[in-house]
Amino acid sequence: MSATRSQIGSTADKAKPAEAKGDLWLNGDVLACACPDCGGPMSVRLWLMLADCPLCAASIELTAEQRRQAERLLGRRLDTVLPPVAARPVVEPPPKTSALAAKATPPAPPKKLAVPVAKLVKAGPSIPPPVPAAINRSDSTPVDQAAVHAKTLPVPARIPAIRPEPPPLPSVAPPPKPNGAKSNSKHGRRYPRWALALILLLLIGAVYGLWSLFHAGPDPLPVAKAAATTTPIKPLPPSTWKAKREAQASKAAPSAAEIQIEKAADELTLPRNASAGLPGLPKVVAAVKTPGGNRMFEARDPRIRTDIVEQEGGSVETEAAVAAGLRWLARHQSGDGRWSLDRFSHAGDCDGQCDGEGTESDVAATALALLPFLGAGQTQRQGMYQDAVDRGLKWLLSRQRENGSLMDRGGRMYAHGLATIVICETLAMSDDESLRSPAQAAINFIVAAQHEDGGWRYYPGEEGDTSVVGWQLMALQAGKIALLEVQKATLRRAGRFLERVRIGRRSGLFAYQPGRGPSPAMTAEGLLSEQYLGWKADNPALREGINRLLEEALPSKDEPNIYYWYYGTQVMHHVGGEPWRKWNAAMRDAILSMQDHEGHRAGSWAPHGGAIGDADTREGGRVYMTSLALCTLEVYYRYLPLYRGIEIKP
Repeated sequence: MSATRSQIGSTADKAKPAEAKGDLWLNGDVLACACPDCGGPMSVRLWLMLADCPLCAASIELTAEQRRQAERLLGRRLDTVLPPVAARPVVEPPPKTSALAAKATPPAPPKKLAVPVAKLVKAGPSIPPPVPAAINRSDSTPVDQAAVHAKTLPVPARIPAIRPEPPPLPSVAPPPKPNGAKSNSKHGRRYPRWALALILLLLIGAVYGLWSLFHAGPDPLPVAKAAATTTPIKPLPPSTWKAKREAQASKAAPSAAEIQIEKAADELTLPRNASAGLPGLPKVVAAVKTPGGNRMFEARDPRIRTDIVEQEGGSVETEAAVAAGLRWLARHQSGDGRWSLDRFSHAGDCDGQCDGEGTESDVAATALALLPFLGAGQTQRQGMYQDAVDRGLKWLLSRQRENGSLMDRGGRMYAHGLATIVICETLAMSDDESLRSPAQAAINFIVAAQHEDGGWRYYPGEEGDTSVVGWQLMALQAGKIALLEVQKATLRRAGRFLERVRIGRRSGLFAYQPGRGPSPAMTAEGLLSEQYLGWKADNPALREGINRLLEEALPSKDEPNIYYWYYGTQVMHHVGGEPWRKWNAAMRDAILSMQDHEGHRAGSWAPHGGAIGDADTREGGRVYMTSLALCTLEVYYRYLPLYRGIEIKP
């Protein structure tokens, strides 16, 4: 009477007929009988003359006797609603075992459900099934196992009625498989296609999840998109000249320190009607309002300095810090015009009062020192530091070789890139045509020194690293602004190198060399390089990199890294919006808090922290640290933003 595992759910076999002695009863409006295997109640499907067990998944087919019993219980002829049952041969019941053998034989494990269970509906009133008379376990008569199970196993209080199902479709034999073909089933049972598709999707999701775990970065923050028109930036905080003066007017006379700070802040500013050696003011204002222009140095004009600083988030304190830093650099310039990383404390009137010596590279030191003077609008033709800039520039040009190289023993390609930036920026700011030939020769040397894979390193032709590549790309950008010839193929090859050091979910993080992990300094330098190579403000990789820097590496005086801050500040300023405001507040406070204010060191920054541990600050020393800190604080006007204009009054 019981159905074996291979019979349940098989498309080739039908359910086994039930034994004639099996009793049926009514559970509400539902016919039910006891399962011959586990004793549980089984609901009878009248239209198929089948009964299924919801507990062990056994299935039986009713016999003619059970059909007549069902007819009596229902009180009507089933022939009117049921199809005729074909005559079936009588199946002899299996031989019964003795009580001792039944007791010794362990019960069979529960059968797994091999076919989908019919949908359940609300059950009718509970009617307990008939229970056989008590069994005398001491006699030796054979025990009816079905009756034992029916008595000993618990029966649910309610038997769910089963929703009618349509008659089964006629079975169609599957086509024969070729030799060696594998089945997608176990014991000849096929799995439905939807299940296989679900498994495939889960596998794909697991693979993608593992990949994301090792390559993902945090979800990007919204970044300001490129502006079609000018986009003013709200000052942060309102610590401007106007606010300072209004605050002072409402209280007693300002202190000597406040007067000194404000005087220093105005030191590099010229009145609007100044014109000596300067282009027309309307032209400058128009360039500042236009985003993405090549005249990126126009904001350095000292006549609009106050407006730019207030508009972009600077303060009286940042301008005073810049003025003090430039004074310190001017006092440590050698008589022949050069600056030195390792001997600056013996120049001017220092006489060893300042510490923080670096390694030997006078070309690098002179170029580094001149960068913040140029950033503040000082050239060899105008400004209060005109003489210092002129002498430093002439000394640099005296070191250039016939092939255009400005390398020296300590600075290598770093020194050449820095010196090229200085010469090109001076040419663009002063229109001094005597600088065009040496500037073009320096650009050509960079092009010739490029590795075939697109990078630059310490010496010409070496495989590149992101640090040296960044300085060369900044020099090439300065050459473009100065209207020099810069080969597009060189820029394309540099872009291919940067692709090899990009990492992250959207490739917005950068490593020092291919195959290494990303770092904040290299990510900032790589992002700035890609901005100059053409990335738009809404580039997903740019958003990923900016998000990572803002979330994990905001500037802090407790973890100084001036190399990283120098590049990161430019990246954020180009983008503007909330990323710039958040970065600027942290950067400005950190750098201002680290400046020295006592003795001969006043206005400078002691070398602390760096891009790779503190190796770069130890090698660059106080001149290097001071120069990059000043350039970072000059960001408000040093370069115009790439993606937006700055609205100022004419």
